Amino acid sequence: MSRPEPTAATGPSPLPEVPWTGLLIHALPLLGVMFLGWSLFSVMLIYWMEMGLMVVAATARVCWSGTTPIRNSVMMLLFSPMYFGPALGFVLAFFMAVVTFFHGPEVIVHSEDMPSMGEVGQRIIDEWLWVPVLLLIANHVWDFVEDWVRSGVYRNASMIVEMFKLYGTVLLMKLVLILAAVLLMKTGMGSLAVAFVVLVRIGLDVALYHINRRFGPERVQAAAA
Repeated sequence: MSRPEPTAATGPSPLPEVPWTGLLIHALPLLGVMFLGWSLFSVMLIYWMEMGLMVVAATARVCWSGTTPIRNSVMMLLFSPMYFGPALGFVLAFFMAVVTFFHGPEVIVHSEDMPSMGEVGQRIIDEWLWVPVLLLIANHVWDFVEDWVRSGVYRNASMIVEMFKLYGTVLLMKLVLILAAVLLMKTGMGSLAVAFVVLVRIGLDVALYHINRRFGPERVQAAAA
């Protein structure tokens, strides 16, 4: 997420430090629910695609961390099966859970009623689900270039720590998935339930952002400055 730059000249901001750009992007599903008729299945598809982006973004940070990013990149190539295997397995499991629980009128979709990848892709196009995903891609690229590389934060980062951070974000998405499944079974797929899932997702994202700012390499960078 794009991070607000501290401005010593203007004094402390009256607003809490939050990643506003990322929050606005994550709030787009609320507009989709209100104006485009997005269902809980549509929102969970967005989160599934975002999960794949998280793997790519985390890999980029792992490769470009510490004082020897080239060496880290070579190590990632050598150990990529050990790293990508579980990560991609989580992405696949998330997708299977989404189509199993959230596609169709029944709580659990039977195998013969599951959509094909072509049907899922067509739904992503028809419902404009690709729009927030493109914005998320742009946000991840901006974060990596500006907040990671150009700021020099990567120099204080640990390759091992960054590798395990991915699994923390995956756990966050799993919590959203479980919450959405519980709401589906208890209340159905009404707009209020979808909106609640989106708001919880935003809240967890803010919490993760502040945890990273408090204990991550950004804090080391600020202390060194």
